[in-house]
Amino acid sequence: MKSLGELFGCFKRQPRQGEATAPANQSTSDTPSMGAVASGMPPPKRPAPAESPTLPDERNVDEPGIPLKEALKEANNAKIAVFYSQNTSDEEKQILEIEAILKALKDPADVEKPLEIPDVQRIRVSSASKKAIQYLTLHNSWPLIYIKGNAVGGLKELQALKKDYLKEWLRDHTYDLIVIGGGSGGLAAAKESARLGKKVACLDFVKPSPQGTTWGLGGTCVNVGCIPKKLMHQASLLGHSIHDAQKFGWKLEGKPEHQWGHLRDSVQDHIASLNWGYRVQLREKTVTYINSYGEFTGPFEISATNKKKKVEKITADRFLIATGLRPKYPDFPGVKEYTITNMAERIRKHMIAYGLKFESGVPTKIEQIEEKTDEKAGKYRVYWPKKNEETGEMQEFSEEYNTILYAIGREAVTDDVGLETIGVERAKSKKVVGRREQSTTIPWVYAIGDVLEGTPELTPVAIQAGRVLMRRIFEGANELTEYDQIPTTVFTPLEYGCCGLAEEDAVKKYGKENIIIYHNVFNPLEYTISERMDKDHCYLKLICLRNEEEKVVGFHILTPNAGEITQGFGIALKLSAKKADFDRLIGIHPTVAESFTTLTLEKKDGDEELQASGC
Repeated sequence: MKSLGELFGCFKRQPRQGEATAPANQSTSDTPSMGAVASGMPPPKRPAPAESPTLPDERNVDEPGIPLKEALKEANNAKIAVFYSQNTSDEEKQILEIEAILKALKDPADVEKPLEIPDVQRIRVSSASKKAIQYLTLHNSWPLIYIKGNAVGGLKELQALKKDYLKEWLRDHTYDLIVIGGGSGGLAAAKESARLGKKVACLDFVKPSPQGTTWGLGGTCVNVGCIPKKLMHQASLLGHSIHDAQKFGWKLEGKPEHQWGHLRDSVQDHIASLNWGYRVQLREKTVTYINSYGEFTGPFEISATNKKKKVEKITADRFLIATGLRPKYPDFPGVKEYTITNMAERIRKHMIAYGLKFESGVPTKIEQIEEKTDEKAGKYRVYWPKKNEETGEMQEFSEEYNTILYAIGREAVTDDVGLETIGVERAKSKKVVGRREQSTTIPWVYAIGDVLEGTPELTPVAIQAGRVLMRRIFEGANELTEYDQIPTTVFTPLEYGCCGLAEEDAVKKYGKENIIIYHNVFNPLEYTISERMDKDHCYLKLICLRNEEEKVVGFHILTPNAGEITQGFGIALKLSAKKADFDRLIGIHPTVAESFTTLTLEKKDGDEELQASGC
């Protein structure tokens, strides 16, 4: 991730006389092992914040104020702090009003345990640092108030907070942080905050699916997403490899057969080991793990209900919502009782070639014909409207199936968390509306991952956001999570990897006349002898900007092992690579990835479909 120093150039300064120079590139991050890349790849609903122009280095700005890094640390460590810059009469007037509001919260002398109101710590910074802080927090109000390390806003935002909320905020609580949700992002945040010396609790509880399915600690990715998906994908690939092996001279005795029960048990055993490993990691890092469903019953209070319906009330200074998503269900008979839950035209064609049939329609009803047992699958009849090709009229159509999988998207698990009780703003999607990861309405509540409005629904994004956020709110770090140019992969039979913009999004953002697309099809060498039908469907393209020296803004590939290829090339887009950089790179021969170093064919409207050739 970029630091604000890279964006503004205002953090670096020469060491004062006698100061030691910190070692460069010192890393304190935890070892990542939270799962494979998530399979879905929705585009961000809002763009990542644009980079601000580089400001003069703070060393060269002749104005008072402590260095930004020190200022952020001071604000983080103070109970109440106010950033100011010009020391004008207007700033002084607002700071005095802020102090008056806080002093008015003081309890009468006869209260048994009166609330102590600490003095407001004033922190003066340069105008360059002011802009950097406003960019970091997305608060334009100034002077800027911090309470217990959380950016509140200015005088107006302070006045908007309920007095009893503000008063309760200044009291002591059991935990520094309560994380609601033990998925990839929640676990990463809990462990990182504990590493920073904070007292942390992590709540995780899985409500059963309509068919009664539950799972252990680790969230969707580990239990019912990335990990089992990739393992089953690998099982399918191995089936094809058995066929290929014979073409390459391997003699196999008898007809190979697949044992589904063995695969299922092996996958579940691996997931169970991960569940246990996460519990051990939390214990080792002194994170309190609570297997209960958390719900706000007060601005700083969570009621945690376990499976025995026993309720425990716990409090904290701040909260992180990391509850993730659960599958959506349409509203028609049979959909919840009889179904289970979980691209592009080239992928569709490839799957059709494998024998998959696509029907265009929305089911209206599902009926059970035969009940499923442990030994065999059930049988179901699905009804949907279909156009009669002869008459052109819509008629009800039905077919029988053994399994029905719904994959129409997921929705945020925020309805039963009590967010409306304390006033956390949510979007129509039920996701938390954030200023960065911080709630726009309740400054001690944060959200990451799939439940934060406008961010990609991907496991590594949640992990990164959780770690970066904890360093920012507990250490005053000048870091932000970058929500753009994220490499990801869909593990279809022929994998699809991408990074950056889709062709349609690039045209919409930059205009068709400013876009140039280089593309080609190719035949992987390993598919030649085996005569795999997949060889006719491999494809790649680079989307570039004409008016910016053909800067690459989109990378796409349909190929075996697309995930491994995309992860490697993703760094090129992060470093603003141009088409010429891909051309200068010498490829590894014979590989699929080398095709990106020899792209010369420009995609144009009306071109005939490309035909693949070998190396």
